Amino acid sequence: MKRFVLLVFALSFGLLVNLSAQEKDILDVFAQETCDCISKKNIESLSQEQINLELGYCIMQSLSKHTGEYEDKYEVDPSNPQSFSKFGEKIGFRMAATCPAILQKVATVGNADQTDAKRVVSEMVGTVKAIRGTDINFLVIKDEQGRDQTFVWLRYFNGSDLLMDDVEELVGQKVKVTYSLIELYSPKAKDYYNQKEIKGIQLL
Repeated sequence: MKRFVLLVFALSFGLLVNLSAQEKDILDVFAQETCDCISKKNIESLSQEQINLELGYCIMQSLSKHTGEYEDKYEVDPSNPQSFSKFGEKIGFRMAATCPAILQKVATVGNADQTDAKRVVSEMVGTVKAIRGTDINFLVIKDEQGRDQTFVWLRYFNGSDLLMDDVEELVGQKVKVTYSLIELYSPKAKDYYNQKEIKGIQLL
């Protein structure tokens, strides 16, 4: 399923055929069920790799519901990545007609993730001081020079589960934080400023 999203997105808008003229078959059922499944996922918090995995899971769930209905027409071996990827592309073409808005959203999030991957990732060691905020959380770390460093928590990252539990237990503990710089807009200052976005955290 690797590169499934971007491939289907490009082909669906460049080479989309008139599927309404085609004979409806089990692929349309798979496409609809996969659309319904992925639409329930919070894909904004997922990486491109995680999105691909979720799409694969959705297709697998649909396949499991229709055992015996497609094997005589389509050859697919879920245990074979190459076979499963080719079959996934067939479903992807049908998804382009069944739920184009959902597929576009999936591809847009994936592209944004690729852009994020190009950002320089840095590391910092320090001690957890606090987590502040309501709708958006900010992690405050005291670095080894004794300065407070603030990191914005925008989406899922490795180790985020540590911060979802009892944060008070983490206060005072030494951690390593990975982060990248992003630009945020300040309505008060009417200008952009750099903010450290947390990408990962681990206890030391």
